[in-house]
Formats: sequence, C-alpha cells, structure tokens
Amino acid sequence: MHWMLLYAALLHAIWGIFLLWSPDDIGATPLALLHVFLRNRTLESATYLLASLGTVAMLSHWIPRHWSLLCGLPQQFLLMVSAGGSLWAVIIGQYADGVPRPWVFILADQLPAMLAALCHTGALLVFHGGVSWPRR
Repeated sequence: MHWMLLYAALLHAIWGIFLLWSPDDIGATPLALLHVFLRNRTLESATYLLASLGTVAMLSHWIPRHWSLLCGLPQQFLLMVSAGGSLWAVIIGQYADGVPRPWVFILADQLPAMLAALCHTGALLVFHGGVSWPRR
C-alpha cells in the first residue's frame, strides 16, 4: 500500500513543478478547484510540493508514528479536492477549461483522479494501523 502513498506524493510534486514552470494557467480539471480557492499559482505550487514532502516525511519515519498522520493529511485533502473538481466536471458535463463533453467521457477521463483519492484513503488507514472499532 505504500506505493499508493508514493504515487500521490509524486503526482503532487509533478503538479507543483508544472505550476512553477508554466507561464500560463494550466486549466487542468484536477487542479482547478484548488485554483479557485487560492488564486495564486506560486501558492498552489507550494501547497502541492509541501503536501508531497509531508507524505515523504511520513513514509520515511523521520517523525514519530503517532504524529505522522498529520503529515499525510494534507496529501489526502488535496486528493479529495482534486476528486471533487473532477466529479463536478462530470456532473456539469464540462472540463474546468470550459470544454463540454458527454459526462461519461469526462468520467472515464477523470476516473484516475477520483480513484486515487479513494485508494489513498485506504492506504493511509493501512499505513497507520487500520481502523479499530471500540468493542463492547
């Protein structure tokens, strides 16, 4: 399950670098919702890069395990924001850059972003020992 956590860290690191290098707004659907909130490409880039570093720190055991979840939660939050933006595009039948497409086309295209959020949730839970329900 660590591969899913590494995948997300690498994905966000690449997105952060793209945001720094691109002279124009990227307009990619998974990145669009964070852009709506932050409206600053440098801040968005830093957000992705810091979340990526937090996950790397969590996986490398540089910090105590009981604190490491706090390092992985920003990554989880960003994946959920990306998945939400992708789901919104499916619902309205239009990509973030305004290109209309049938909802099923957008769903097929954006499904990796949505599945990444779900799989990362499971990986984060497994990495931190799973969910233990209170016994009566």
